[in-house]
Amino acid sequence: MNRLNFVSAAFVASLMASLQGCNFLPGQSESQPNESPSTQVSPSTQPSTTIQFRDAVNKAMEAAKLTQTAKTSEEWVKVADNWQQAIDLMKSVPESSANYLVAQRKVTEYQNNLQYAKQAAASLGNASQPSESPTSPNIPISEKAAQLQPGMTYQAVISLLGRQPDTVVNDQIRQELGELPQGNDLIKFEWANDNPNCHPVSAQFNPLDMTLTGWDQGLTCTGPSLFNKPFGKPCAETQLCKAQ
Repeated sequence: MNRLNFVSAAFVASLMASLQGCNFLPGQSESQPNESPSTQVSPSTQPSTTIQFRDAVNKAMEAAKLTQTAKTSEEWVKVADNWQQAIDLMKSVPESSANYLVAQRKVTEYQNNLQYAKQAAASLGNASQPSESPTSPNIPISEKAAQLQPGMTYQAVISLLGRQPDTVVNDQIRQELGELPQGNDLIKFEWANDNPNCHPVSAQFNPLDMTLTGWDQGLTCTGPSLFNKPFGKPCAETQLCKAQ
């Protein structure tokens, strides 16, 4: 049994106990002797204040009954609505009524129950909302790059970052582009940053097994600059960017 269900069970038990005896006016009981027909009050001629109190108790009983089976946020919202109606009815009992003091006490009790129902609805509502995946297109690519780990495969990196790289470069491509070689065989891929004022996201791979050896999240932001554009050959012009 989870914590919410455990608390609900205890809450319902205390709730039902607090509602016992509320169907009668103070000083009345089920064992009262029958009054003569001439002194009995028919339901149609009961004082309106008595009807208000009775309706409030009935609405509270309805809320308590719903509490016993509520499992979803929507069901707890319905419970809260019933408590609110019970509170409004109790507040409408005037000071002249014999039930006034009881009604005021019940208003406080019902407000506590209302707060509990609202919290349960909110808690279940938040739990039902799926958390955003690290690969969601709504997350900036530099934040996705924070999830990179050494040894990841090329395909796993593409899956995490959400798209193919824009450029690729190795020593051979550097020479073709007029750049000095770096003296290593690593293959480097770059992705344009979502922020045009920041350096690209880059990832270096071992060409033997195409596993990740290093990366740059693209957190360096220096304003408009040539360094903010991916460097190398466009991936469309080389086989190095193909899924391994």
